[in-house]
Amino acid sequence: NDERRVVSDLFATGECEVGTIDNVAECAVQWVPGSMRYQDEALQLGAVTVVTTSHIARRLGFAGDLTARSIARQYKAGMDVSALGIFDQGFYDKLGYGTGPYETLTQFDPTKLNVDMPDRSPQRLTVDDYGHIHQCMSKRRMHHGGATLSSPENTKAELELTENHFGLGYFDGPDGSLSHFIWGEMKGEHGPYQIDLRAYQTDEQLLELLGLMKSLGDQVNSFKIMEFGEFQLQDLLDQPFRTER
Repeated sequence: NDERRVVSDLFATGECEVGTIDNVAECAVQWVPGSMRYQDEALQLGAVTVVTTSHIARRLGFAGDLTARSIARQYKAGMDVSALGIFDQGFYDKLGYGTGPYETLTQFDPTKLNVDMPDRSPQRLTVDDYGHIHQCMSKRRMHHGGATLSSPENTKAELELTENHFGLGYFDGPDGSLSHFIWGEMKGEHGPYQIDLRAYQTDEQLLELLGLMKSLGDQVNSFKIMEFGEFQLQDLLDQPFRTER
């Protein structure tokens, strides 16, 4: 099926360590190269994107051993730093990983945004535009801790795994390349719409994307989006705490 194909394509984008029982794969750890912003410096990133273990292989040490082997391979490949998403604190501390900052997901009424609505229409984005989206993500404005993966196929898989997806953007870059966009998941006709990916390079592009969300407010009652690194969204909202009541 489509999900199996997407997962298969995802595994093909990086290096994978596999643990077997009776010649059957029961645990897999994958990493892919990327880049992480550390203050004003770009570090070579080894991103552990998959750690998966079957029920019969639980508590046998597979995940820890294979992740350790993956870290060693990342080091040999010249990576400066390794990162992964954890299921809870404690387990990966044994391998030297520290706990990152909280990610705050905020929900808001787009009509309450104190920004101007754009005077032009965006262009629709689909999974077929994954090359443009990946390039835009790679060139986006990043702050300390921001990361991007090297393979466009990782971006394609992320887009395909988004249910009821939608994408809107503007092609203002050199030679008509994608310069700023939003991509996310629609839940019902009136939302909430959750923004999973966004990219922009300038303040003006950021404000245009927020204005684009505001322009959808006659139909979409709310958006969910990860808080921005350089400011708090409530600074641009009229009555920001109203949605919490």
